[in-house]
Parts: sequence; C-alpha cells; structure tokens
Amino acid sequence: MMTINEFAQIFSKTALYFGETPKAEIIEVYYQHLKSYKAELFALACVKVQREYVYKNGLPLIPVFLNAINSILDGDLDAKALNAYNFAKAQIVSTGEAESVYFCDTALQSAISDSGGWVAFCRLDFDSGTGIANERKFIECYKKAYNQPLKCAYLAGTNELKNGFTHYDKAGTPQIAVKVLSKSRGASLLSKEALMLGLKEKGLFIEKQDEGLKKITAFKSILENKVKTL
Repeated sequence: MMTINEFAQIFSKTALYFGETPKAEIIEVYYQHLKSYKAELFALACVKVQREYVYKNGLPLIPVFLNAINSILDGDLDAKALNAYNFAKAQIVSTGEAESVYFCDTALQSAISDSGGWVAFCRLDFDSGTGIANERKFIECYKKAYNQPLKCAYLAGTNELKNGFTHYDKAGTPQIAVKVLSKSRGASLLSKEALMLGLKEKGLFIEKQDEGLKKITAFKSILENKVKTL
C-alpha cells in the first residue's frame, strides 16, 4: 500500500503534465481510491495515462487510473517492456559497459541480445529522435522474447571481449565474473561457472556441448566486431 507522501509525489507530477496543480483535498480523494496499490505500479499507471489519455479538460478521472492499473496487472507488455528498458538504461550508469552482465528478467536479457548485445546497448543514442526509434525497437524485441527461452547465458562486457576475462583471482589466474542484475533484489557478482550452473539447474539455458561452444564463440566474435566498429 502506498503512503500519502508517495502518492502525492507521483500524482502531482502527472497532474502537472495535464496542466493542473491539485489541492490537498483533491489529492486525498484520489488517494483513497488508489492507495491499495504499490507506488511502483501506480507510477507505471501514470506513465500509461500520460501516453494514452486523450486530454479533454482537467485531470483524468479516477476510473482512468484504475483502468490503467488493471491493464498493467492483466499483462500490459508495453508497460513491462518500457519498465525493463528504463531499468537497463539505469544500469549503463551504475554498472557500465566494461562488466559482463546477466539480467534476471530473461525477456530483457534476450531483447538486449537482439539489440546487438550489452556493449552496443550501452552505446545507443537515447536522447535524440533516434533514441525514440531505439526505444520502440527495444519494446518490440522485449515483447517477442517474453515467455520465450533465454537466448544467451549472459551479456559480455568490453573487459571480457577484449581480454577474454574480467579479472585475476588472488593466485593471478584469469577469471570471468558476471554481474547479476535484478530490479527487486539488486546486484550481485557470480563467477561464470556458478552462473551457468545455476541457469542449467533451473532449466533456463541448456546447450549441447559442441554446439554450445560454437554459439558462444560466434556470439563473442559478433560483439567484438561491434566494439571495434562502434
């Protein structure tokens, strides 16, 4: 359940988008009807309302927000894809292209793979008209990958692509570490071996041994070329 402060902060920004500055009494009325939802869900609903509501006069009525929430709860893939896209963009700053990464949202991981890989995604234009086109392309990739098998075990960063490893252990042996990224659980670091074992145990990523080596080699080769040409 949202607090009144969480609600007011999100709702006021949406109201401002529609040219309104609601009084405390109006905020309280809307809050009483919408407070049972989580702040994160309500924020997504507000984005949906801003994108889809045809402006008439004043604030959208309470049923408009309720319909947006229900649409998301019913599985609005566009909203999920946009949420995933924004999460991935945030990781460019907090993680960077140098690290190899694994996204717990498998559709997000596959969509980034289809977009050229982690390094290519980090170097996309997010601000100009091209950025809007990139966002739309990503959303389509996400929707196609949703509930589909994972396309790659993880996404290699520039350190691994250039050197074949990410760091040395205490004995001076080259190692590959993968940063595991989850919106709900935050970030953690795993060895490549531990990650692969976990994925196989969960049935998320299974390759035939010979074909798997060929796929990984080809995948790395493609990303290496992208790093060189970007």
